[in-house]
Amino acid sequence: MADRPLTGVARPPTALNPPNRPVTQQGLSGGRAVSRLGTGSMRQVHDKSYYMGLLRSKINQISTEIARLEEVYQKGQRDRVELDAYERRYFFNTRMLYATMHSHIDVQNAVTVRKFSIGDMQTDL
Repeated sequence: MADRPLTGVARPPTALNPPNRPVTQQGLSGGRAVSRLGTGSMRQVHDKSYYMGLLRSKINQISTEIARLEEVYQKGQRDRVELDAYERRYFFNTRMLYATMHSHIDVQNAVTVRKFSIGDMQTDL
């Protein structure tokens, strides 16, 4: 009876264990199935389309960066034009204020000279 397995009880492990294998990158399940050409996962590295994909990705990144830099450049141009307009307006307003100030000074000098001349005329009499 010792050789006969018990009913309803789990069997002990059999002696048919798989051979001891090293653990691979894929884990305990073993390697991936080999393709027809035997290249497997190395195909991605050796394939021309892999490098074309990398180049397309880099081209897209560069195009995006160029567009961003173009936008920054255009904003700088707009700011420069706006600054030139402000400077012209400032220059014009400054000239107008100087002209107004000089005319006020001239009027004030004329009034002052006139007061002195009227006063001088009164003392002369």
